[in-house]
Amino acid sequence: MKEQIIKRITFFKIYRCKECGWRGYLSTYTITKDSLKNLLIYILFVAISAYIIRMVILKLAPF
Repeated sequence: MKEQIIKRITFFKIYRCKECGWRGYLSTYTITKDSLKNLLIYILFVAISAYIIRMVILKLAPF
């Protein structure tokens, strides 16, 4: 049951070695330069959007 939960909610895949019987988890997600670049772009976009929304809310709020 533990393996099924990990398999469903993470990027890990369950592996079993046929020779020695080892069982473990290996990631199916690999980080590349492009994926890291995209992640940084999304973080920057979210930060800029949050800043703009904050500024709009502050201008509209009656203080």
